[in-house]
Amino acid sequence: MDAEKKRTQPYSKKAIQKAVTKDSVQHPLVLYPCAVGVLGCVAVGLLGVSAPLLAIASVGATLGLGSLATNYFFRREYFKGLYIRRIHAEIVKERELRLENLKQRLAEVSCERGLTQLDRLKDKFRLLQKVLGSKLRQGELTYERYLCMSEQVYLSALDNLQGIVDRLESIEAIDASFVEERILVLEGGVASDNAELKALRERLVLFYQQKEEADLLLGHNEGAMTKIDSTTMALSNITTQKGHASVDMETAMVELEKMADRAQDYSI
Repeated sequence: MDAEKKRTQPYSKKAIQKAVTKDSVQHPLVLYPCAVGVLGCVAVGLLGVSAPLLAIASVGATLGLGSLATNYFFRREYFKGLYIRRIHAEIVKERELRLENLKQRLAEVSCERGLTQLDRLKDKFRLLQKVLGSKLRQGELTYERYLCMSEQVYLSALDNLQGIVDRLESIEAIDASFVEERILVLEGGVASDNAELKALRERLVLFYQQKEEADLLLGHNEGAMTKIDSTTMALSNITTQKGHASVDMETAMVELEKMADRAQDYSI
């Protein structure tokens, strides 16, 4: 996923519904029989009406449309689970690919706060996953969907850490101490509109602007981690009494879902 683009929410109910429809229609037991039925109809049109061709067309259409109806009305939960597990696997793969690279790059720019946040994010997400697993059966649709929500918040925080690395790397070649000392020397002279002085001031502004944006992103991550903490605590307090758990869990996950939906708003 590109951190500069708005994140999609593939785990949302709307996305799941769309995927179920698509997978139902594109299932081999729907496509192939329907294709046979269409070819049979074409053959009838070209060669004329005959019992074998009509049989091929009708059997193909019946099997294809019957499979489509079965998939859409009776196998919806199966397709929902298949889709959400696929999405979760893709998110996990992206996260794992990014973590080691991000850790190395944060170390290269000497961002200790970023490295600390990276470790804390891992711990908090691991705990949230553990609590979810204790309240829901792993592998079921609700569990996978909630896990995807928290993964999106996790990836949003990684986006911010990536943004921090990019900003700090862009100013690595600027020696702020030297620039400030040189500005003081030049300001002590007569020519206050010196071209060098102007360039140095602009360079210093860029340096501190990038540092400020990096600090702001670190602050956004603290907010994300606070939300993960509050969600984890809310989930841990959910009653297991019949009829209450699902309602309480929906309530506990609302804010995290909103946060995941607004993930793109937490980056600069």
